[in-house]
Amino acid sequence: AHVKGKTLLLQSLLGELDLFKGAATCTLGGVGYCSQDPWLLNNSIKANITFMNTYDPIWYQTVIKALNLDVDLAILSDGDKTLVGDLSGGQKQR
Repeated sequence: AHVKGKTLLLQSLLGELDLFKGAATCTLGGVGYCSQDPWLLNNSIKANITFMNTYDPIWYQTVIKALNLDVDLAILSDGDKTLVGDLSGGQKQR
């Protein structure tokens, strides 16, 4: 993918880009980057929330509420079993 502007700067600071020539050094501690293009498993909403963890209903409902997904889940015919590929861009970002 072609990257430019702010994204290029941030990814280069995080060491996420290949360096073709020269040298680059940046010392950042405790920094993370959340792309505006979400990385999701090709699976259900529930599988993306629990990821590789054991299902914990209290934690799961906390996440659902924090992300306002309860509104989306109420209108999706398969609820949290909906595959992420069937979601809109905004729903994927949430």
